[in-house]
Amino acid sequence: MAGSAHVTAATFRICWHAFSTKQRITLFEKVFIPRLVFISMRSNTHILLGILAGSVYYAYFPVKGLVLQILFSLALIFGVLLPDIDEAHSTIGQKAGFISKLIQKLFKHRGFFHSVWMILVLFALFKFIFVKYFTLNDFILMGFLVGYAAHLLGDAITVNGIK
Repeated sequence: MAGSAHVTAATFRICWHAFSTKQRITLFEKVFIPRLVFISMRSNTHILLGILAGSVYYAYFPVKGLVLQILFSLALIFGVLLPDIDEAHSTIGQKAGFISKLIQKLFKHRGFFHSVWMILVLFALFKFIFVKYFTLNDFILMGFLVGYAAHLLGDAITVNGIK
């Protein structure tokens, strides 16, 4: 097996140098670019993408205080997982039980819960109800929204995309 892999790599190297620049670009577009598109996202992939997005957000808008940092992280993870509540077999769908099954009957998967409209609805809900009446910190709200947006970005780069 190792020998055939070596022969294949050597053959590829020889062929690669024989190609013109235009042929190399065409090869790259046809062989390597399609491999960058994911077939599907899983909860752990969404969480990793959310942590990346949260880290970028936190680098530009840092906050002091361990409690706020922990709450930001928890809100981020909840925001990353929430869009899949419209799929009863997802991680959050299994935890939500009948609520997820009800949502799945009302909305198709990657429908309303996977749209920018849902982000706007949730922003308005959290900003004008939870932040106003329950004194929820805006930083926690942003953790949730960054996580939600990261989930949509992750699903957008899959084969099925989002609507």
